[in-house]
Amino acid sequence: MVPISFQSDLTTVSFSRRKLMRRNRALSVLLGLSELLSQSKGLRDLLTQALDYVLEHTAFDAGRIYLMEPDRQALKLAAYRGMDVEGLERVSLDEGFTGRAAKSCSFIAQSVQSLGDVKRAELLASKGIHTVVCVPFVVLDRVEGVMNLASKNPIRLDQDEVDLLMMIGHLIGVAAIHAETEEILRETVEEIQRRKENIKLFVSTIGHDLKGPAVAAFGFAKRLSELYRGVLDERGVTYLEQIFKATRQIACMVDELNHFVRTREMPLKAQRLAVSSLWESLRQEFSAELEKRAIGWAENARVSEVIADEVMVLRALRNLIQNALVHGGSSMRTVQVGCEERENFFVFWVADDGRGIPLEEQGKLFEPFARLKTSKVVDGSGLGLAIVREVARRHGGEAWLRSEPGKGAVFFFSVAKPTPTECGRVPEGE
Repeated sequence: MVPISFQSDLTTVSFSRRKLMRRNRALSVLLGLSELLSQSKGLRDLLTQALDYVLEHTAFDAGRIYLMEPDRQALKLAAYRGMDVEGLERVSLDEGFTGRAAKSCSFIAQSVQSLGDVKRAELLASKGIHTVVCVPFVVLDRVEGVMNLASKNPIRLDQDEVDLLMMIGHLIGVAAIHAETEEILRETVEEIQRRKENIKLFVSTIGHDLKGPAVAAFGFAKRLSELYRGVLDERGVTYLEQIFKATRQIACMVDELNHFVRTREMPLKAQRLAVSSLWESLRQEFSAELEKRAIGWAENARVSEVIADEVMVLRALRNLIQNALVHGGSSMRTVQVGCEERENFFVFWVADDGRGIPLEEQGKLFEPFARLKTSKVVDGSGLGLAIVREVARRHGGEAWLRSEPGKGAVFFFSVAKPTPTECGRVPEGE
């Protein structure tokens, strides 16, 4: 081969596969195999096509590809061409050329008559095979499988041919690992999707089949109270109150489950939101209860506008305010809402000066159905803060809290700022 001389710092060599084939057959074969293996396909199709390619570019007449079983005690047939494979579907590591190649991590080329296992030698000879070559798939010094190539005639191999076959085996081994991983991931994703659909169906069924009867029971109990309260004794009145409480709890749970699922599933509709409008909407919504309990309302917004989904953000803030009103205790005198800007996020927060939250209970509060020990006598679903965290995560942020017993609590959630390009596509809030 004539060496190439570079006369300058910049050299241009045009690529030609035809010239590469004439100049370096091994590199050309590897290039073609690499392109074949890079195409996305199932494991069996990939191995079958790879075997076809190898047989096309070598002097072998038939072939089998085995992959290592999970326990690494045997090899399982994964693809074959050009021969009857009855009796060859599984090979232990102590069996034949194939098992020996896998066990010793070695390239093996022998005539069938040299095989120590007489029965296997007779089996292969009966299939018209004279010479067998076993190529281990060595990936990171670990055998992942073996390619067994067979010829009806004697074959002569030099070191270059052996090296080429070993590189072919390595490429097929790597591709097989990736294809198996892709299949596992695809199956996992499909299973997650099925479970997700089941959860949605479950929640929908609950909403339809559970809330209706609960509302009806509440209505009948209310009518019974209106008509017969003067007749019922103290125990009867207590029973009615328990029915009211239980049915309200069921309805609340169903509503929160629906909100939780919708928060996860509904498309994110980002738009420009005036923070002052958010505060005004929430203040009006809670004004009656704030006034009744003589609780002050304070706003502390350091930004005038954010970009987020209005429905989701309002839901998260509403949940945090309700959480403060329910769990803040009788000593609470103020609820404060705020929003501030940080480098990559807008951070919303709701603070109260109530009884606070014990440190040992803070870590789990954003989990679904987590409730404070002190809230067992309070109506609630245990999903309010989980929805807040889901809203934050849908916006690329997170939710957290800061609290000390007797010193109130502050709940935060962040929403990621959009990029300048994304900002240009965001519509104005209505």
